[in-house]
Amino acid sequence: MDNYHHDIQRPNYFNLNVYSRPNGKGIVQHIYPINPQEIIDDDNEGTTWSSHCFNLQSKHIGSIDVNDPMIKLTFYRSKDCLGAPIRTMKPTCTHSTKVMMKAKSVSIKRLKTYFF
Repeated sequence: MDNYHHDIQRPNYFNLNVYSRPNGKGIVQHIYPINPQEIIDDDNEGTTWSSHCFNLQSKHIGSIDVNDPMIKLTFYRSKDCLGAPIRTMKPTCTHSTKVMMKAKSVSIKRLKTYFF
């Protein structure tokens, strides 16, 4: 397998760290689903599953770390991912990403991996 295909392999487990301050500082919340099936695919928009939503401990979000760059994060101002999203992002790297916003919940969805 070449390096390109090796680089986009999904990790064995999913982990998202949400920090209250920029650059991986402040209060940290570790989000990791017990069941990997809790993270649903992005093409299942009509699903009735709600377990892909996680409430945040702090409404101040300064930065995030994620170990899977092939996901979509959607942040909400309300708990339980209700209402209109305030920001959607697709992290492209696995190191600390500065975001600076206020949110109370986050929805996590997997993006499909395509090989060319």
